[in-house]
Amino acid sequence: MDDASVQHEIIRISKYRETGLFVGHPTNMFPIRRVYIPNRKTFQLLLDKMNYGKKPISLFVGSNVIDWRKVEPIPPLLWKVYTPEWRLYKNTWNGFMDKKHESFSDIWIKKNLIWDFDKADEPLQAFEWADELCVYLDKEGYNPKMVFSGNKGFHVWLDADESMTLIDKTLLDFKKSKDPMLMFGRHCADVIQKTMEFATGKPLEVCDLSPVRRQGLIRTPYSIHPKSGQIVWPLNGEDLNKLRCMGNRKASPVDIAKELHSWNSPSENDFVDGKNVVLYHPPFNKVFQRGMPVWE
Repeated sequence: MDDASVQHEIIRISKYRETGLFVGHPTNMFPIRRVYIPNRKTFQLLLDKMNYGKKPISLFVGSNVIDWRKVEPIPPLLWKVYTPEWRLYKNTWNGFMDKKHESFSDIWIKKNLIWDFDKADEPLQAFEWADELCVYLDKEGYNPKMVFSGNKGFHVWLDADESMTLIDKTLLDFKKSKDPMLMFGRHCADVIQKTMEFATGKPLEVCDLSPVRRQGLIRTPYSIHPKSGQIVWPLNGEDLNKLRCMGNRKASPVDIAKELHSWNSPSENDFVDGKNVVLYHPPFNKVFQRGMPVWE
């Protein structure tokens, strides 16, 4: 994630969203949320402050699309808590969540629908469920995008405009409820559930609903999953066909990464210490302006 081309793609995805970081091993993790990453300088500063390469970092992005111009003050990195500036920012953010506050609905613009399929012992089964969903969404006239989580699952994204069409409601439709953000998130979760059932006929537990909840987060595409040390990789048509042709249903996350990427190097971000984890990756110049390819 120190490479400029990779950082550009992460910033394009994160710029209008909340970024969340979880630093360290899960048994001793330090969470940071509500971070704003507008440019490479900010992103590199964040990595440097977090000792990236020495400590494992999990990078997440919010499903809510945010108008950061309405967030005053704009948050600098790693606030010193309980300062006057920190309190002002916290009050503004709380207003994003509270209909009684004057900033309610001003900060929130749209929301992405994101389906999160996991299968710990058979990641390729999760891929098949995600592929079925994409077939369904494509037939319905949408343009889904699939992402390998870097570990045991696959994510299916719809862009914000298409998501709002499928959601068919906005935050303001829930303004009369006690907690509009909560109720809107529950409505989005219902849409995720119903769409997944129509597409796959599978029970609800195969799809994690947390990414579309009130302040839902999902792993940031092009970041590295520290449990496996592999890239959270948006899949293009060539990648998808490679996975469809994999015969080993028990393929591990590392097997999948090795199938997708032609290069390898020592891991730069993993929880495993001293195990010689290998990171499989493309040439960095292949990432530049790659974006999130549409499923095909």
